[in-house]
Amino acid sequence: MSYLELKSYLHFNMKVYPDVYDLKKEILINNLNYFMKKFEINSLIRASHFLSQIEHESAYFSTTQEIADGSKYNNRIDLGNINENDGPRYKGRGLIQLTGKINYQKFSNYKKTIDKNSLDLEKEPNNELLASNIVYATEASCWFWQLYKGLNQYADEDDLIFITYSINGGFNGYDDRKNKTIKLLEKLKVKKSNDLNKKLGIYNVNDSKLYNYFVGIYSWARYFDPKYVKLEGTGKNLKEAINAYQRSIFLYDNNKVKINLDNTNRYNNAKNRINSLLLSF
Repeated sequence: MSYLELKSYLHFNMKVYPDVYDLKKEILINNLNYFMKKFEINSLIRASHFLSQIEHESAYFSTTQEIADGSKYNNRIDLGNINENDGPRYKGRGLIQLTGKINYQKFSNYKKTIDKNSLDLEKEPNNELLASNIVYATEASCWFWQLYKGLNQYADEDDLIFITYSINGGFNGYDDRKNKTIKLLEKLKVKKSNDLNKKLGIYNVNDSKLYNYFVGIYSWARYFDPKYVKLEGTGKNLKEAINAYQRSIFLYDNNKVKINLDNTNRYNNAKNRINSLLLSF
């Protein structure tokens, strides 16, 4: 993608957080062009999905660090945050908000495969480079997108739902991400992929990889369930919630999921929520 193509739609205002850095648009664009090519985000449909996601994650390209202090990530063993104050230390940074000590370590290890003298990004103050240095902020985001999560494949399939879940771990801001993606698909005049039988920009969870992923489809149900008012980004929809809960139950009953205490609790809650929601009709 050329500089002119990027420049035509990039909304840019890095002055919202002047303590991070003040940057000319061209510098960001040059870094995006370089690293998107390096990580094979090299087609219009891939670029549409990637850029829409990082535009949301970076609050319209206004920051490279999470606004919250990160304390909510303390004691998150799944993120590798086991020491005191690890939450703030490894809060979301970069254009795609890389979060958690384990993810900082993985990106740092990747950098060392290229240059053995590369900095240890999980150590302070190097961890802040993911926000304060545009090269690190951009490279980490492209690395996360493709080498870590393999999202080019799902961009090719126009699977916005699974991409959002892979990045966010839920569906915070899903409607905004969707609107941005649809707008960009239209603006870049992305044509229907030869591998797709569906119209681009039409997103149904039944068509997504998420539909066969127990934890993911259960999460989708909760975001649409009116009970969970703190889960924002999708709006509430009884029919969508019931459909997703039913799918999660089906996957559990047909041994399509690892049986453990957490998943059993999800399964039981899904059954209870369906009964409650059906009474609402």
